[in-house]
Amino acid sequence: MMLLSGCLDYTEEMWLNADLSGRAAMTISMREEMVKGTTGLERDMSEEGIRRDVERIPGVKLESFESFRDAGKMIAKLRLKFDSVEKLTRHESSVSDSSPISFLGAIVVRKESGKVVFERTLRAMPEARSDSFGKDLLAKSLGSLFLSNNYLTYKLHVPAELITANSQRIDGANRTVEWKFTLAQAMREPPVMRVEWKKRVLTSWIAASAAAFGVAVTFLWWRARRGASADDRKAS
Repeated sequence: MMLLSGCLDYTEEMWLNADLSGRAAMTISMREEMVKGTTGLERDMSEEGIRRDVERIPGVKLESFESFRDAGKMIAKLRLKFDSVEKLTRHESSVSDSSPISFLGAIVVRKESGKVVFERTLRAMPEARSDSFGKDLLAKSLGSLFLSNNYLTYKLHVPAELITANSQRIDGANRTVEWKFTLAQAMREPPVMRVEWKKRVLTSWIAASAAAFGVAVTFLWWRARRGASADDRKAS
């Protein structure tokens, strides 16, 4: 059962720009007894471990990190900035399953006629990287069978008008979509998130075209006036 067998909550909020760059805020919370004494987990939840994982992804920067203990849980919060949302998920297979980076999943973005299609697939059950780590974590999690009380929550801010999404939590006015999966759901099948939004017209291109059109109209008007003045002089 590995990581998902224990009490774990993951929350993420992501903001996308029109060029698919953006930023993300991530929080992972685990029961302290799950982490305490498990060297691998403590390392993966540390700032050093997070920076190690982020540095393996080109075009992604760790902007901030904090970790603390609260109400019997170990919590890690981090903020990322990325120049491409697709690069964000190009983490190596060696990234630990207990790291927030492992919850990014795989993201594919396609541009179709008049719209942008965003698809994201998460892994159903992360696998431990060593037998000793796996046995230790499994032993600690056997007493926790309430998987439906723990969640993976994802909120996405899109850069243009929403068209559709495979979620009931859609806020068209604020262009946001939210997905929420229980750990029980995530263990049964890989969670999938899909959303479509309208392509944004490049305002800079429109402005440049309008400016060029204005210059052309002004030039033609000036030539017409100049020609009319010349005709008047000839008539005189």
